[in-house]
Amino acid sequence: MEMAVEKIKVWFRFVPAFHVPADADFPGIKALLARGRTEGWWHYEVGCGTAEWWGA
Repeated sequence: MEMAVEKIKVWFRFVPAFHVPADADFPGIKALLARGRTEGWWHYEVGCGTAEWWGA
């Protein structure tokens, strides 16, 4: 899978922003994000999600 990553300045620090392709494994990505949040590794927010993302 190929994803684009950029850094966005939020207040006083930079945070990564991931652009996920339309044919990505959305259930797998969402499971990984949820696991990382549960284990305290990160917090994430969805800035713009498609119907496929929200339905996964």
